Amino acid sequence: MSGSRRPSYSAEGPSLLQWLGATALFTVAFLALLQIVGPRLERILQGVLGLLRPLLGGG
Repeated sequence: MSGSRRPSYSAEGPSLLQWLGATALFTVAFLALLQIVGPRLERILQGVLGLLRPLLGGG
């Protein structure tokens, strides 16, 4: 056991191109999800704001 062993994983992280690709992929997936959930989310948000306005003293 006198030799230095190299780790089996790469010490350097993902390249810039991989980061950009992953970011673009997640952005497209998020926007697609927002298209589906958006109208329901807006109704839920309006309901929550309607409940909070009287509690916060707003008109």
